[in-house]
Amino acid sequence: MIQRAVIIVCYHPVKNKLENLVDKVSGPGTIVYIANNGGITAELNYTLNQKKAIVINFDRNLGLGEAINRIAEIIPESVEAIFTFDQDTSPPDDYIIKTWTHFRKLMSEGINLGVLTPKFIDSRSGYLYQQKPKGYYNRYTELLVTLQSGMCIPKNVWKEEKFNSDLFIEFVDTEWCYRIHSKKYKVIQMDDIIMSHEVSELSPKKILSFSLMKYKPIRRYYFFRNEIFLLQQNYVPLYSKIRLLTGMCNRILSVALMDESKLDSYIHCIRGIKDGVKLGKNEKNINDMH
Repeated sequence: MIQRAVIIVCYHPVKNKLENLVDKVSGPGTIVYIANNGGITAELNYTLNQKKAIVINFDRNLGLGEAINRIAEIIPESVEAIFTFDQDTSPPDDYIIKTWTHFRKLMSEGINLGVLTPKFIDSRSGYLYQQKPKGYYNRYTELLVTLQSGMCIPKNVWKEEKFNSDLFIEFVDTEWCYRIHSKKYKVIQMDDIIMSHEVSELSPKKILSFSLMKYKPIRRYYFFRNEIFLLQQNYVPLYSKIRLLTGMCNRILSVALMDESKLDSYIHCIRGIKDGVKLGKNEKNINDMH
């Protein structure tokens, strides 16, 4: 019986990295889906099929949230948990089984689990992506938000709160975590599992208390657009909005010190702010109609 579904979202993936990820997350009781937002060759498609992964090809880049949502709609009824991964993630060999053990334990204890997540470390620098904890118990840390890659989501939670397709990329995971938190679900970090992940083009650079990261201008656009969107949502806590504003200042500094096309990046930041205001207003109008 299929108990777990793995969804790997891809956009022009590196062949050996994706194949390695599929090998690590495959196994009995698990069905693996590849969301092809573009760039998977016929040769790679054949190799993935040989590994029993199901490739779902989209006619355009749907972004992160929409790709996950579409595939989650077609998973078998017997699936209890949905795992989501980026194409460049490198989980431990036993990640699925270890996480599944934690999942069953917490569910049996009646924890109002929204998502399970590992600790994250940058494989290039050893930098630990540390989120501010809300609390600790046993081998777990409760967080407010976490990264999308490596998420283990109870299927019923995803059915209640799907990912926001409008955000496309950047803060898709953060926004979703804020929403499930507002519904009293818990974001639980497994303290005994560490996963390698690359969230920026270069490893983070530490200057004073800031961690600066390098991105392409288009990603700067989505960062600013979606931060402005989040600032307009009433389910985002006030202290999180303050952190988002601090993050925007950090990103402005990052552009000056890290990006190659600085002017282009700043233009994309300004466009993102303008479009974020519009997106937030549209969302409010839709909610008011309901």
